[in-house]
Parts: sequence; C-alpha cells; structure tokens
Amino acid sequence: MPQLLSEEMKRIQNNDAAVILDEDRQAAAPGDPKKKKALTAQDLRQKFEKCYAKSATQLLLTKLVSDIVENFFKYLSTDQVRVLLQRLDAQFKFAKEFNSEINLRYQLWKQGYMSQLKHLPGLLSLEEESLHVYLSIRFKQHFGGSKQSINADDDDAVSKPLFALCSKVLKDYVLKHSELVSINTSKKAGQVPQASQDADKLSHLHEEELEKQLVHLGPIVHSVILENLMLLSDDELQQQSKELGQLLIDLTLCNDADVRRQNHKLLSRIFEQLQHGRLAKRVPAPRVVGDLLRSEEHTSE
Repeated sequence: MPQLLSEEMKRIQNNDAAVILDEDRQAAAPGDPKKKKALTAQDLRQKFEKCYAKSATQLLLTKLVSDIVENFFKYLSTDQVRVLLQRLDAQFKFAKEFNSEINLRYQLWKQGYMSQLKHLPGLLSLEEESLHVYLSIRFKQHFGGSKQSINADDDDAVSKPLFALCSKVLKDYVLKHSELVSINTSKKAGQVPQASQDADKLSHLHEEELEKQLVHLGPIVHSVILENLMLLSDDELQQQSKELGQLLIDLTLCNDADVRRQNHKLLSRIFEQLQHGRLAKRVPAPRVVGDLLRSEEHTSE
C-alpha cells in the first residue's frame, strides 16, 4: 500500500507540478519576451484547473498517508519511508512556492481562472498537510518509532534536517505574525500610503493571505513541533533550546492561544532545567561536602 501511494503521488506530481508555475507566470505576463509560445485562454484555463484537480487528489492521498503513518509506521521499511518523504517534500515545496506567488495568483484570478471562488485561489491545505505529515514522519524516525535500524550516523542524518526544518517553520511563523502586526499597527496609525486600485487590492490580499497562512501553520507549530519538542530528553532539549530559544521567546507574542499555551509549557520546562542546572553547580553533592570537611579536619590536625 505505501508503495502504491508513493507511486501515485509521484505520477501526479510529474505530469504538471514541475511546469505549472512557469506556464502560469507566462500567462500572467503576456508581454514577456522570453515566452516561447502563446497559449490560448482555453489552454491556460484547462492547465490551471487541471493543476487544482490534481492538487485536490494529492491532498486526499496525503491524508491517507497520514493515517498509515499514524497507525502502521513501525511496519514501514526504510525505503518506503524515504520515498514517502521525497514525495511529501516535493509537493510541499511546490504548494509553498505557488502560495507565495500572490501577484501571479491575483492576475490569473482576474483573467477568469477559478473565478467562481470568493477568495484568492491557493494550495494552503496541501502545503499544510504535506508539512504536517512530513514532520510527523521525521519525529517518529527521531524517536525510533519504526522497524528501521538506527545507529549514530542514521540518528544524526534524521535529527539535523528535522530540527533545521523546525527552526525554519518557527521562523516563518514568527515573521508572518510580525509582518501582520506591523500592517495592523500602520493601519491604526493611519500610515497606509495611497496606492492604485490594483496595488491596494494586492495589499489587501496579501494581508488576508498572511492571516490564512498563520491559521494553517498554527496546528503544525503547537501540535507537531512544540508537542514533540516536549518529548525530547533533557540533554536533547537543552541542546535544541540553544538553537530555538529566541524563536520560542518570540512565540510568546503570537495571537494563537494554542501556540502560546504549548509554548508556555515548553519554556517552563526549559527554565526549570536551567534553574536546576544552576543549583546543581552552586550546591555541592553531600559526598563532596563530607570529603571537604574531612579534608579540613585533617589539615587542622
């Protein structure tokens, strides 16, 4: 079953995902001198809607993969896990790149593609689900939840990219939140500059996209990253807190109550570790104190 799923995910990706962004950029910029061939409006509409249909299929397959990983991960082989990670990573990067092209999406929407939608067309659900499952698999690998043989090298190969991605996701979340706060502060202060109708519309869409992206990232931050960081050993948590400490502090300013609550638990554990570490350094162990006293008595004699 995992092999069939990964093959189907690959088949869907290879058909359109690799070229859809380039072709849609050409559609959004008809005056581009690098454009090789003019595509008809019907061709573009079919390409765009086909991309969405396949993305919907990818989303369903990803949710199925999520169920398999949750219930049968320990039965998956190393090769099966590796292939699933490759597929998830590819579709996550594609969805994220597509979602970041707000101007492109707006121009295509204006030209009538997916015009029945009341919001800007995007692939936020696919981006979220792909990242959610990818991180879940990586954390299961880290905690040894499969039948794969894990040695020191394997563990390092899993941990480094895992925590690097966690740092990247947390940073992305913090920056998006900071940008949204800055926009709202400027609006309240009446500091928003006058702009053309299109520019004003794009600015409004960008703000809406930030809000939606934060909503989609929130569950990944608190239910996947922060919850799994709580499961780390004391030594691992101490090591990772050196890398993630500032981002965790920045998360205290976010608006998502679930993120703040889980982050509070994690920070409390980290500060408790720090406190215990300082006390351990200040107060010698009883055996050491006894040795010192005996040493002093011996010296006085």
